[in-house]
Amino acid sequence: MPPHRKIADENNDEVPPRTGLETPLAIVFLVTAALFFVSSIAATRALGVFIVLLALVQYRQGRIAYGWEGRPPSGYLTGVLVTVVSAIFSVAGLALIVWPEVAISMFDNGS
Repeated sequence: MPPHRKIADENNDEVPPRTGLETPLAIVFLVTAALFFVSSIAATRALGVFIVLLALVQYRQGRIAYGWEGRPPSGYLTGVLVTVVSAIFSVAGLALIVWPEVAISMFDNGS
């Protein structure tokens, strides 16, 4: 679709363009969820990979929508803010990949 065409839903509200990565990201998410039944360390590392992938997608899109779920976006983070937010998510994802035991101990309720 040409970049100059706006996509609108039935209420004529602008809908963010699709990236073409929705299906692969959904598959990665399902694999990550399935790994929690096998090994919590492997699943935590996979979760880190998923977070890094999402950060890269956000960075590539160049904008991050914010607002209430189920309503059109209230606005978008753009420019330097997208870079900063994507970097923060990337570092958090990398931390899950490198130190999964620390993340698991943070959410362990003592059982």
